[in-house]
Amino acid sequence: MKSITFTCEVVTPMFLAGADGQTPELRPPSIKGVMRFWWRALHGNMAIEILREKENKIFGGVGDNASRSKINIRISHLEIKKKSQLPVKRISMPLPKQEDKDGSIAGVDLFKYLSYGAERREYIDVGFKFEVIFTYRDDRISIIDDIVNPFYALSFFGGLGAKSRNGFGSFKINECSNQNIRLIVHPEEFIKSLPSESLSDSTCSYTAFSKAYKLLKTEKPQSSWESCLAVIGGAYAIEKRKLDNAHHYNKRAYIAAPIMQSKVHWHKERHAKQYFLSITNNNGAYTGWILFLPYLHRYNTNTDSYHTATDMLNNGLLHHELSLVTI
Repeated sequence: MKSITFTCEVVTPMFLAGADGQTPELRPPSIKGVMRFWWRALHGNMAIEILREKENKIFGGVGDNASRSKINIRISHLEIKKKSQLPVKRISMPLPKQEDKDGSIAGVDLFKYLSYGAERREYIDVGFKFEVIFTYRDDRISIIDDIVNPFYALSFFGGLGAKSRNGFGSFKINECSNQNIRLIVHPEEFIKSLPSESLSDSTCSYTAFSKAYKLLKTEKPQSSWESCLAVIGGAYAIEKRKLDNAHHYNKRAYIAAPIMQSKVHWHKERHAKQYFLSITNNNGAYTGWILFLPYLHRYNTNTDSYHTATDMLNNGLLHHELSLVTI
C-alpha cells in the first residue's frame, strides 16, 4: 500500500458535523462522498455506464456491482477549533419586482441568508488545520486522476459540509507529501492542467465539466474571507433575486429547486444548484470564485427558457466586481 498526505487549512466557516448532525467533526465518509462527486464532475466525457462501473471500482459500490473501495481515507488533526456565531454582514438587496413597479430595497444579513438552515449550528472555524491521508494500491488506481485531481477540485470549487455551494467550507491545500506532485494554488492553473478530453463537448445528465462551463473570479484580492464572500455571495443573491417578479419563481427554478417560500414548496421536483461559490486564500489575499457547471435536469428540457435564466444570471454577475476567466 502507498499513501499521500495533504495538509489543509479551513478558509471559510465549515458546517461539517458528526453522527448527531450538530457537533463539528471531520469524518472520512464525508470526504469520500464529495471526492466521488468531483471525480464524476471531471469525467463528463465518459458514457454513463462506463463511468458508473469505474466509479464503483475506485470508491466502492453496492448491489450487483458490489465492491470495496480501492482508496482508504484517514484524517488527522488536533482538537477542533469551533465557533457558534457567524459575523453579521448586511447588504442592500433589491426586492423582487412587482408586475408594474420597480423593486424596493431591503437590508439583508447576507451570511445568514447564504447559510440558511445551518446558521444556528456550530462550525469548524477559519484557520483550523488538518491532514487528509489517502492510502491506495497504485496498481489499481491512477493517483492523479482518482485522488489528486478530485481533491484539488474539491478544495478549489467544492468545500466540505453544509452550504458549501454558497461559499462555506472552503479549504486550501498547504502541503502535499508526495514530492512528485506539483502543488497547485490557483484554480485557473488547475483547470489548465486537466486533459483536454476531460471537458465533454455536450452538457451531461449529471454535474460535470463541459465546454459550457464558466468560471468567474473577483477582480481584486480581498483582505478577509468576510469581504470576499460579501462580493461573490452578494452578487449571486442579488442577481438571482432579480430573475423573477414578486411571487413568481419560474426562472429561479432553473437555477435550483425546490423553492421554499412562506412554508410552501414551489417546483417540488429537486435538482441541485449549478453554481459553486468558493474562496481561496493565497498568503492572506482572498479571491472569490463562482463556477457554473450546467447539466441536463428536469427544468432545462425547455432549452430557451433555461438559457434565458442562466444567461441573465451569468451576465448580471459581471456587474459586481467579477470577471470571466478565459482559459
